[in-house]
Amino acid sequence: MDPQDRLFLETTHACIEDAGIAPESLQRCKVGVYAGSMYGDYQLFGVEETLRGNPMALFSFHASVSNRVSHALDLTGPSMTLDTICSSSLTALHLACRAIEGGECTLAIAGGVNLTLHQNKYLMLSQGRFLSTDGRCRSFGAISVAVHSAMVLRDGVLARLSDDDLLAAFDVKAKGSLALVRALRSHPLVIDWGCWGPWPPAPNTP
Repeated sequence: MDPQDRLFLETTHACIEDAGIAPESLQRCKVGVYAGSMYGDYQLFGVEETLRGNPMALFSFHASVSNRVSHALDLTGPSMTLDTICSSSLTALHLACRAIEGGECTLAIAGGVNLTLHQNKYLMLSQGRFLSTDGRCRSFGAISVAVHSAMVLRDGVLARLSDDDLLAAFDVKAKGSLALVRALRSHPLVIDWGCWGPWPPAPNTP
């Protein structure tokens, strides 16, 4: 199993429990899973083993990051993994909130996973001259010159604060909200800066 799949599943299970929800109480419920993931290099280990004479078929399907959670917990809501490069997790959060607003699901899990599993990731970033020359990270900043890669694993449980029926149905033990989403907005990723950068006005867009 791709470590990204396994760790996202483990973190999701812990996140649900931290929210005061018994994971088994979500079975066959309209709970959506929205995950952001960019790299899928785990399968390269299988290629290397095969070239050594030990045939090994490994896979790194982005879809399995979210679908494995839905399958393991027996959830019936939307399940999708998104790759919008640096904004993958934020886009997952955006779509999760929209799904709750639109009635596609009553509860949603949103997050992202990005692990450095193979040297190919840094070979690609180095050859493409994507890495920051000073080692500093300035995400979406006006003075940003390149990227500073990191490993990330995080997710959260989303629900309407005013939906009392939802809280009762899932037997939520009130623990308080860690964050409040007031507004969301998405923007085009590619216009004329090439396929690796956001639309120029986007960094200053809330």
